[in-house]
Amino acid sequence: EHPNLSFLSFAECVAESGEQKGRKKEVKGYWADIRIGPFYTFGLDCERSNKYAEDLFVVHNKGLGTEQFRHNFAEISVYNILAFIYELETGKIYRMETENDVYSGLGAVNSSKDNAK
Repeated sequence: EHPNLSFLSFAECVAESGEQKGRKKEVKGYWADIRIGPFYTFGLDCERSNKYAEDLFVVHNKGLGTEQFRHNFAEISVYNILAFIYELETGKIYRMETENDVYSGLGAVNSSKDNAK
């Protein structure tokens, strides 16, 4: 067996002790989990349950050379995790109720609990 070296990389560091103290060195290691974080994969795409979810991928200034997505991968990650948890708890598909507000679908859960009292 050979180890999987596909994610192996080097990072520039400064030696803190020894003969090379204070010198810059390249340190071999796996840095993706430190530099990127675990939620990157949740922000690549999402279930587009309504128009508001589809609008998470709107591009502003399209064709002008200054194109920019309205939402970043962190906001889409939050939407996806909320949707997963919401569906686990309620058995229903999470739907945003307000444009550009990933938390807007949670209001329905709170109001239904209040009405049950």
